[in-house]
Amino acid sequence: KDNQEFTILLVGNPNHRFKSFKDALKVLELVWNRGHRFKVKWVCQSMPAYQGPFPIEYIVNPPQSGLVSHYQEADLFLYTSWYEGFGLPPLEAMACGLPVVTTDCGGVREYVLDQYNCLFAEPGDLYGLATSVIQLMEKPEKRSSLSENARRTAEKFSYTKVISQWEDFMKE
Repeated sequence: KDNQEFTILLVGNPNHRFKSFKDALKVLELVWNRGHRFKVKWVCQSMPAYQGPFPIEYIVNPPQSGLVSHYQEADLFLYTSWYEGFGLPPLEAMACGLPVVTTDCGGVREYVLDQYNCLFAEPGDLYGLATSVIQLMEKPEKRSSLSENARRTAEKFSYTKVISQWEDFMKE
């Protein structure tokens, strides 16, 4: 895919500091400054105050029904949270077959496996995250492999499977 058309997706509220979109934007600036070209889509609850070197499209408060198409139209999902209880956006991206670059932020450990269904780095490791983004931009076969494994992983968390587990847990 032509890098000019390569789309990196961010999802989340820019006002939640622990989501660390400041880090995500710094990572993307590092990638851009290394000569890689892409565009960014940011699905968010309020308009961020950011002016950067790369093109960015803000999708503010889209209907829930339209969220899937934003995941499906992207080439890579970047998640730079510092901590999470579970971290749903990376799993949503995985369910849509989107390769994920994420921080090792706690709750995502329930479903991510580095190099199998995502690439991850420690929170705040801007260079590690940028290297992962570049690797996926340059290696379509790696994107494809992660995407396939991500979809398989997300299927384990379908509502039909999780609801029965939840009911069993509540009965105990």
